[in-house]
Amino acid sequence: MKIIFFTCATGPYDGFIQDIRGMVPDGLECYYLHDEHLKSEATEDKGWKYINLDTVEGCPKHYGLKQRFGRLLSHRHFSDADMTIYFDNKWILNSIFFTTIFEYAKNSPFDCVVPRHPEQRSLIEELMFAFKRGTWGYEETLGIANKIKKYGLSSNKFISTLTLFLLRKNTPQVNRANEKWYWYLKNTYEKEVRDQPFFPYSGMPFTLVDDIMHSMCVDFGCEFRYEPTGRRLPEKLTKQLDIKKGGKLLTELNLLFIPVAANVNSI
Repeated sequence: MKIIFFTCATGPYDGFIQDIRGMVPDGLECYYLHDEHLKSEATEDKGWKYINLDTVEGCPKHYGLKQRFGRLLSHRHFSDADMTIYFDNKWILNSIFFTTIFEYAKNSPFDCVVPRHPEQRSLIEELMFAFKRGTWGYEETLGIANKIKKYGLSSNKFISTLTLFLLRKNTPQVNRANEKWYWYLKNTYEKEVRDQPFFPYSGMPFTLVDDIMHSMCVDFGCEFRYEPTGRRLPEKLTKQLDIKKGGKLLTELNLLFIPVAANVNSI
């Protein structure tokens, strides 16, 4: 069985490539997907094989969609793999992590494994979260919600997941779901991209697991190292937006997705 572990970083915000030499068990191949921002760093021997997404046919220009082009379409980049493991480039990993995740993958009976989101947000809460952190403005959030409605996607079928970890087998059903998931993102977003709202609607045959991030990272001494900068509005401005438009936006979303409403107290 050929198993590939990969991560992906695009845009000007993160230039970190961890040296993983001596950590990876035999039989596990590790790839680092990147763009022109990491072109020079991605020549260094740090235990990774590199793929410059800017040289791949069909790669978009916007860094957010480009990152999802790398993350979501694993079957295009690794067509000869039996299984891929995607993990966000936000942790300092170690040999215990790599050994454990490799064994986990080899013994997994599932076509796709994704962590359950600990907050278990509704679709409205997911959209409001992106607004509150400054990822999307008022009009942008409402426009995205209207597109979700236009696609005929039911808020009742939304399932809250953490797509920063994805274990996927290379099967026709999984590959079709990858493509559908990416289609939604490509046709919905104009600026900042979030993939979580559309994962449950992709047709992916996924299995939810609890606390895998904690057991795979925290318990094994991996260090969370990364908080995105430059992608969020300043906290003061975000609070001003919440006060002025947050309540109105929440009302609009509730009306749009009746009968499912967000828990106001949790937002």
